[in-house]
Amino acid sequence: MKNYLRNLVATSLVLSCIMASATAEDQTKHSSNAEQQPIYRPSDVFLSSPDYTVGVYFTAQALQPSASNLHEIVIAYPLPAPTPNWYSQDVRPDYHFGFDVGINTMFHSVNTCLMLNWQHFHSSDSTTRTLPDADMLGPYFEIGPDASHYTEGTAHAHFLFNEANANYGVLVNFGSRAQANLFAGVSYAYIKEVLASSYSNSRQSISRTITSPSTFSGAGPQVGINFAYRIVDGFHLTGDASAALLVGPMKNHTTYTSTTPLLTGLGITPPNTQNTHVSNRTQVVPGLEGNIGFAYAYNYRKHYMISLEA
Repeated sequence: MKNYLRNLVATSLVLSCIMASATAEDQTKHSSNAEQQPIYRPSDVFLSSPDYTVGVYFTAQALQPSASNLHEIVIAYPLPAPTPNWYSQDVRPDYHFGFDVGINTMFHSVNTCLMLNWQHFHSSDSTTRTLPDADMLGPYFEIGPDASHYTEGTAHAHFLFNEANANYGVLVNFGSRAQANLFAGVSYAYIKEVLASSYSNSRQSISRTITSPSTFSGAGPQVGINFAYRIVDGFHLTGDASAALLVGPMKNHTTYTSTTPLLTGLGITPPNTQNTHVSNRTQVVPGLEGNIGFAYAYNYRKHYMISLEA
């Protein structure tokens, strides 16, 4: 689970985009008598904030979760009997849609901004395998000559990720086209992984289902930088990098449900259900995030800005 959290946080956060709005340094010309903007050289570095006061942004994302515990189906070819061969069939997560939505407000007198955002991602992937009766498959802990003879297997992996951030940053300009936002704040993340696998023989007379949900929720400090480089009016090359240290509880348990003709002889009404629980513990998870993309920023009535990024 620890490796899963690190992989998922790193992957999910590295691919996320928490900024498109605080960087619309390019402003629309509102009238022929508008105040003349100063001309800066690329080497000029100075503090400045955009003309707008409130910005709203939306970022579309294509994210691929990752984990180290997706080996849900083990295939055993029992011949030759002295040295059978085992193969692992993993659930391979694909890319799925995610989004990031946020709002920021500028404090022009001190060239700083306050940013709030929420990122959401959910995915579901699966894999199946059917073998002839001469072969067998099953979970890692039950495979071999004395194991139940399963020939059909299905595994599912579900991921859920939510992140909320509140950051305060200072705006630094580099010439008239590039702007960076150096920020610090707090971050909260909720991560959930559910692994579900089922195994049965070809006659469906024996079966087993295993469900393992794992969750982590944590909060902690965050620091980072985001930037925008104006290409033409409204269009920007954007990017960001940030790091967070999240502290919070991690929980997980596993439910086993099985059916076999042997249960009736033991006086047990099928299916038989058993659970294992792991004591809740506090986990420290580092979060790394990075992104590069393109954004279109539109100024509405000078004081408001709407930005779309991909």
